Amino acid sequence: MLLTDTLHPPAGATTVLVMYTKAGWHFVLFSVIISTIIISIISIVYKRMHGFVKGGKKEFNVQKL
Repeated sequence: MLLTDTLHPPAGATTVLVMYTKAGWHFVLFSVIISTIIISIISIVYKRMHGFVKGGKKEFNVQKL
């Protein structure tokens, strides 16, 4: 983004929305917190569904002989 001199779309949209609607800081903080919680929940569910454990390694069900 530095190379193309562009903005990160969600960050740019939040800024433009705040400027046009004259919303306060509570809007920015609320939208960031809600978005962070949603993304975190989705990633936790995805990792658990596909068997990933802490550290990013995939857990295999291997039985010892």
